[in-house]
Amino acid sequence: PMSSAANIFHNDTSVSNPLAVTLSGTAVGGCCVGATGNVDCDPSDGTDISDLSALIDNLYISFTSLCCKEEANTDGSLDGNADISDLSALIGFLYITFAPVAACQ
Repeated sequence: PMSSAANIFHNDTSVSNPLAVTLSGTAVGGCCVGATGNVDCDPSDGTDISDLSALIDNLYISFTSLCCKEEANTDGSLDGNADISDLSALIGFLYITFAPVAACQ
């Protein structure tokens, strides 16, 4: 989920203007589009070695948060967590079997 603020302009003199209202949540439909694999959230929505690097970094190196954890669920597991199975599916897709990654859930 993301959070942000919206500035609301109004005519109420007893409240500061603009009034900052905090917004949080997940966009309708989520951040995953079509098939999984765009782990690095590249605007082109492609799946490549940068996505593999982002997943390895998240799982084993710096544990950096994923920009869209749904994109990392490349094996389509029901728990939706990124783990070694997703890493294996992504490696398979990119270099070994070229089997498609899972669809977004």
